[in-house]
Amino acid sequence: MRYLHLLPESPVACTPALAAVPPPRACATGTAPTLSTRGGATERDAFSEVMVVILDLTDIVEETGKRWAIPLDFAPAPIPGAQFDGTAAGEVVVYNTGTELVFGGQATAVLQGVCSRCLTPLELPVTGEIEAQAPLSLVEAVLVGKPVEMELDLAAVLSPSGANLAELVGQALVLALPMHAVCSEECRGLCAGCGQNLNTETCRCEGANTDPRLGALAQWRRA
Repeated sequence: MRYLHLLPESPVACTPALAAVPPPRACATGTAPTLSTRGGATERDAFSEVMVVILDLTDIVEETGKRWAIPLDFAPAPIPGAQFDGTAAGEVVVYNTGTELVFGGQATAVLQGVCSRCLTPLELPVTGEIEAQAPLSLVEAVLVGKPVEMELDLAAVLSPSGANLAELVGQALVLALPMHAVCSEECRGLCAGCGQNLNTETCRCEGANTDPRLGALAQWRRA
C-alpha cells in the first residue's frame, strides 16, 4: 500500500543548498537546487518515522533543458516490512525536456533483515533505478496548489512544496527488494525436524521422523 505525505504549502526555511532539521547534512556541490529536510518527530505515517527531503522545483520547470544532479545523503522514506541502515548513496537526476519533468538516477542502501532460510541477521546492499516523469503542465499545477489527478506513486512525490526525494528513493528501492533475502546462495537453512542451523551445526535427527509408509523404500535403498 502506498501512502501520501501531506506537506505544507511552503517548505521550511533553509540555506542553499541543504538545510536539515535534524541534523545538518553536507551541502550538494555546484549550482545546487534548494533542498529542505524534515524527519523524526516532525511527520509520521502509519508505519514509522518519515524522512521528508523536499526539492524546490520552481526554477527547473521554467527553463527547458535544465538538468540537476543531486547526490544522495539522506535516508529513504520508510518501506513497510523493510529497514535500511543509514543513508542512501547515489544521485537523483532531474531534467526538464520542455514537455516533461524527468527524474532518473540510482540509489543504493543497505537492507537490514534476516535470512529467509536460516533466519540469521543479514545486511544486504540493494540498488534501485529511479525512474519517474510528469508532464510539465501537471507539475506547474501542483506547485500552485491546483487539484489534479495523478498516479498514487507520483502523488506521494509531488506537492506544492516541490518533490519529496526521500519518497522517490524509497519507491526505487522497494522495487529492487529481493523476494527472499538469503545470507548466501549456498545457505542450507534450518533442519525441518530439529530446527538446527545446518550452516553451523550437524543435524542429529536424521531418520527420526521418517514416514513409516516409506519404510519399504528405505529397505530397498539399503539393498
